[in-house]
Amino acid sequence: MTVLVLLAALTTTIPKIDIENLCRGETSIVKQATAYESCVNGKRKALKTLQDNWANYPASVRNPCANLVKIAQMRVTSTSNY
Repeated sequence: MTVLVLLAALTTTIPKIDIENLCRGETSIVKQATAYESCVNGKRKALKTLQDNWANYPASVRNPCANLVKIAQMRVTSTSNY
């Protein structure tokens, strides 16, 4: 029973990602400040949409999303150390 409650809690939490770090990695190739700002603004807008609608998404959508964010965060974290 505790496991089910824990799993339910995990799927109701909006995934968190370091937007600034993600955009730094994306724009390091381009090396343009405007590209970085555009990236951050776009990601923040997407996050706001996700926050506004997260509770309305079924678990079948939230779970893969949360897993994808975890993978992306690990990738961003590992590549930012270079």
